[in-house]
Amino acid sequence: MTLFLEKDYQTLSAKAAGHLLQLTRDKKQPLICVASGDSPAGLYKEIIAQKTAAETNSWNFVGLDEWQGMNAGDEGSCQWHLHQQLFKPLNVDAEKICFFDGKASSMEMECQRVDQFIANQGGIDIAIIGLGSNGHIGMNEPQRDPTLTAHIAELDPITIKTAQKYFKQETKITGGLTLGIASILAAKHIFLIVSGAHKSGIIKQLMETEPTPALPVTWLKNHPSVYLYLDEAAASEWKKNTHA
Repeated sequence: MTLFLEKDYQTLSAKAAGHLLQLTRDKKQPLICVASGDSPAGLYKEIIAQKTAAETNSWNFVGLDEWQGMNAGDEGSCQWHLHQQLFKPLNVDAEKICFFDGKASSMEMECQRVDQFIANQGGIDIAIIGLGSNGHIGMNEPQRDPTLTAHIAELDPITIKTAQKYFKQETKITGGLTLGIASILAAKHIFLIVSGAHKSGIIKQLMETEPTPALPVTWLKNHPSVYLYLDEAAASEWKKNTHA
C-alpha cells in the first residue's frame, strides 16, 4: 500500500487526479470503477479540471454500488450523484457506463450483468473507492464473505443511518447491490481516498490491523497496487500514535 499524505482535501484530490490520468494514458479503453460519496467527489472535480478530451473520451465506467430500489432517476442515488459529479461534465455516452439498477426485476441477474460487463472489458483498470466509518468499502460490510464479486448486500444499520445525508428527506433504505471484495481486489490499481478528522479512527485501525473480515478495508493490504490518499486530518490519530 503506497501512502500519499497531503495537507488538505483539495491538495489530496489534485494529486490523486494527476496520478490517475497518468496511469490511464497508455491504456486505449480503460475501465474505471467509480464510487459515489463525499471522499471521491474532489477527485472527480480535479479530473474534469485537469483532463483533456482525448484522455477521457475512451474511458468506460462501472459503478461500485447502488441502493436497492433506486437508479439514476432517483435524486440521492449513487448513480444520480455520479451523473452530477462526473458523467455529465465529461459528456460520457450512456453505453460507456455500467451501473447497478436497483429497480431491476431480478437482483441476481443484475449482479450477473455487471460481472459480465467487467469481464467483457478485460477487468477493472482502476477502482476508486472511499472508506466507511466501520471499515466497509463499497457495500461490503464487516464479516461478509470476501470472495464475492457483484452481489446483493445486507447493510449495517450505521451505513443506512449515514446514507441519509445524500437525500433531501429521510429515505427508506433496505439494502444494496455492490461489487464484492473479490471484484475490487481484481482491479489492476486501487485508489483509496479518505479525508477528514471523522475518518481518523478507522484509518488508525487500517494501519495497525492485519487483513481480517472484521475490517473489510484491510483486505486491500493483499493487493500489489493500492494507493492510499489521506489528508492530515484523516491521518491524525494514526500519526499521533506512531509518534507517541
